[in-house]
Amino acid sequence: MRDSGNYIETKLGRMWLEDGIIFSEFWENTHITLENARMGVQERLEFMHDISRPVLSDIRNVSGIDSDARDYYATAEALRNMTAVGIVTGNKFTKLYANFFLKFSKPVIPTFVFSNVAAGLRWLEQYK
Repeated sequence: MRDSGNYIETKLGRMWLEDGIIFSEFWENTHITLENARMGVQERLEFMHDISRPVLSDIRNVSGIDSDARDYYATAEALRNMTAVGIVTGNKFTKLYANFFLKFSKPVIPTFVFSNVAAGLRWLEQYK
């Protein structure tokens, strides 16, 4: 894990803090399992230093996600310290995953799907 204060690289991708929003971007062809989902959440929590913030999660590079990992992302543990989540999709698979997540996993914080980063950032402004 490479950490330089406002930027971190992990096994799953990279995160950075910009203008009060945490940006999360997965590496290309990332397949998310329950094990690496838990690890990613722990890394995010350490990076956020127990400060609640909105998160923009760019899943355009995700190639797959296990159902138990998807369900885990909707738990209180996984959503800790997030005020809202904007999910950025880029193809039919990631859009289907994100909408399936919203419909069936029902996260308990405001969560919305966007087709571009700019729209997600505009929506997240209200949760800073």
